Amino acid sequence: MNRVHAAGLAPCPPDALTEGQVGRLERAARQGDGLAALILGERYLTAAHYAPAKAFAYYQVASASASAYPLALARLGDFWLHSEPEHGVCERDPVRARLAHESAAQAGHGPSALAASDAWRMGRGCPRDYEQAYFYLGLAWRYGPVVPLLALLEGSLRADLSPEALRAGQQRLQGWARRPRASGVALQPLWWSAYRA
Repeated sequence: MNRVHAAGLAPCPPDALTEGQVGRLERAARQGDGLAALILGERYLTAAHYAPAKAFAYYQVASASASAYPLALARLGDFWLHSEPEHGVCERDPVRARLAHESAAQAGHGPSALAASDAWRMGRGCPRDYEQAYFYLGLAWRYGPVVPLLALLEGSLRADLSPEALRAGQQRLQGWARRPRASGVALQPLWWSAYRA
């Protein structure tokens, strides 16, 4: 066994937690620990422990904590966007989905930036607004993952914007580029050391 793993510093996937670790995480989440709630939310989305209603509840705790983990916001946005009411998790709510994805995007979550851009471009949970769509697409470029689809969407949005709106969007993104990226975008690689046996 290597020294790092023996010290409990190796990352541990949420589905590999022991019952003791899960118990400690649950106690911490009940006290408002956002990281513990995020880890449990991820655990309950794995195939081995799939319980979407539990995951949703833990993501709500993680998004309401002082850290407001962007991954938790992104997961909530996905639930509100794609949930089927008969699954008993939540009702679809495109407005809440867009707002959650916007918050996650502004904190540095790239996939949420793309989801927010899509919402504004398609008028899902808001009126269509190509300037807003362009802004969030710019954040998707900044925060990744960079995929060929982004270039196609950018070209399409550029064609829909006036030169003045395009310049305003580019200036807005330049101002945004100077902002630091928020922490907690994904599970921290050493999170498990805080909850190990």
